[in-house]
Amino acid sequence: SSRNLEVLDLSKCKGSLTDGGVRSICGGCGKLRTLVLSWCGQVTLGCIGDMSRLSKLESLIAAGLPCSSFPALECFSSLTQLDMSVTRPFWQISDAVVSSLPTSLQTLRLVGCGISDVGVVSLAARMPALTSLDLTGTRVSDRGVSAISMGCPHLLVLRLNSCSSVGDSGFACVASRLTSLRELDIKVFPA
Repeated sequence: SSRNLEVLDLSKCKGSLTDGGVRSICGGCGKLRTLVLSWCGQVTLGCIGDMSRLSKLESLIAAGLPCSSFPALECFSSLTQLDMSVTRPFWQISDAVVSSLPTSLQTLRLVGCGISDVGVVSLAARMPALTSLDLTGTRVSDRGVSAISMGCPHLLVLRLNSCSSVGDSGFACVASRLTSLRELDIKVFPA
């Protein structure tokens, strides 16, 4: 029975699985802790909004899903890990979306999401428990990195690959404020 299912990995289901199918599968999975929907061709982030009954959900991996409408995720109060990375420019996640993310997050991946300093400042103010943050390929600059450095003091991992607007003052703030940081990734990839 699916009632005891704790981990569900539907990644790369490129066949005929749609939002409705995901809702049906998850409907009776009250103990689900991890849901992986990455790169499911016919599934969108919209299906997640109907899953608030998944009160034990801790990890949602939804990289590469189209995001025409973004569900409010604050109802997932036990969510500690979220990956909403994208690779296509028309699947951008706006700065306003950050205000609907749960404040319980410890790990957040927003690779290529188009989030700017406005969203990052909001994120830093709302998520002080973050320990891992990946903003690779976003529009963050020194202002956003400074906000992260002040608002997320428990960060152990910070990834800013291809964030070409981050300069000396942003990294100086990281160096002086994020004393627990164990990994800083700042590679710049050619355009």
